[in-house]
Amino acid sequence: MADREDEDEAMLARLTQGINQRAPAPSAKPKHRRHKRGKPYAQMYLKVAEDGFRALGNPASFVWTYVQYRAWADNNPTVPLPNEALATYGISRQVKWKALRRLEQAGLIRIETRSRKSPLITVLREVPGVSTSIDKRVNQR
Repeated sequence: MADREDEDEAMLARLTQGINQRAPAPSAKPKHRRHKRGKPYAQMYLKVAEDGFRALGNPASFVWTYVQYRAWADNNPTVPLPNEALATYGISRQVKWKALRRLEQAGLIRIETRSRKSPLITVLREVPGVSTSIDKRVNQR
């Protein structure tokens, strides 16, 4: 009978081992997360970007931010750019086209116009987070 009680106590001790121990306290300061590539980047809501560009008197700059966002969100450097998409942020079609022409002249994008359709915009610079190489896609065309 004593052997049975000893076995029960040993089993109970194994099962409850570590229950009464305190968990280690979390470090006082959480580790700072860095972007995988180590390059600085900005993250903001599009509405906040629109408000900022408008306050600075340059709403056309929002077009570049929106194109970058769409390329990242679609995981594709080539994206359509309908007037309605920018109109929701207060950007007219005239401002859109003025901005697109300046971005193309700067060598940042390529514009493919299509009859009675939204233009296709290809970002010619790397968009962080887009898995495929933009240079390969642009050179294949």
